[in-house]
Amino acid sequence: MSMSELVTSDEISRRLTLWINSGTYDIVIPNYFFGRYEADLFRVNQSDYFIEYEIKVSKADFKKDFEKGFTNWKKETYNKHEAIRDGKRCNRFYFVVPNGLIDKSEVPRHAGLIFYHRDIPPYFSIAKNAPLLHKQPVKDFRDIARKLTDRNHNLRARLNRKIS
Repeated sequence: MSMSELVTSDEISRRLTLWINSGTYDIVIPNYFFGRYEADLFRVNQSDYFIEYEIKVSKADFKKDFEKGFTNWKKETYNKHEAIRDGKRCNRFYFVVPNGLIDKSEVPRHAGLIFYHRDIPPYFSIAKNAPLLHKQPVKDFRDIARKLTDRNHNLRARLNRKIS
């Protein structure tokens, strides 16, 4: 059995959150919906840039990510990676995968690549730096705070139901 079959996205997400947040005052939120798509890990750095981390634990899941799209009410179709490439989503975008799952040549120009090494601290290495796609900072901190407040409220409600 290969490492990618043993590694879960939750394991990578937990360690990645610690790795990103060590020694910084960045905002790091797992499973955050930004627009129509969920970011596995959403980060706002000290420059107020939005960096998205997309965790993939299988090659099939990696390939499927490029098919994500939606059609709006005008029947216009939008693709997630076209929006990222065109600077309409995040300032930087990284794929995070178990070491060796994909080759950096498979990663498009608009994305970076981080390898996860399960047994080798600090557990992550940057195989390909993500380019800065645009310089527009995140401005809607009120929306981020509202979503986090809603998430906290829902979590407390679920915990209260379990205790009752």
